[in-house]
Amino acid sequence: MVQTLGDYYGRDPQQALLTVRRRTVAVLDRQRTWRRQAQDDARLLLGERGT
Repeated sequence: MVQTLGDYYGRDPQQALLTVRRRTVAVLDRQRTWRRQAQDDARLLLGERGT
């Protein structure tokens, strides 16, 4: 989509693509961190057998 819009407006979309890619990686990394934290919290609350 970014490539198509860049072509339409006559602009090089590479910087926008890099920004989208960096943001996506950051979001996925944060989600992994939150998931690990939620699992750790659940283990503390429920004990090891709560999984």
